[in-house]
Amino acid sequence: MTFFSLLAALLLEQLRPLAVRRIVLDPAERFARLLAARLDDGRTASGAIAWCLGAVIPAAALWALYAAVFAASPLGAWALNVLVL
Repeated sequence: MTFFSLLAALLLEQLRPLAVRRIVLDPAERFARLLAARLDDGRTASGAIAWCLGAVIPAAALWALYAAVFAASPLGAWALNVLVL
């Protein structure tokens, strides 16, 4: 299923390129700036906390969403894979 998700995402990108700056990079940059503004005090521990908030928690939430969608519909889980890619 992963191969076909990747293949579909690449084909969709060829048909209609994604506005990467507007859809992906700008929101990610705003989120990173928010985490840096709230948590950056120069210590290693605060960097680890920011990394957990910025990477681990969203990845875990997406995994939980995928598991729920897969339980309801494997085709829906495939569509979620394509959307994320």
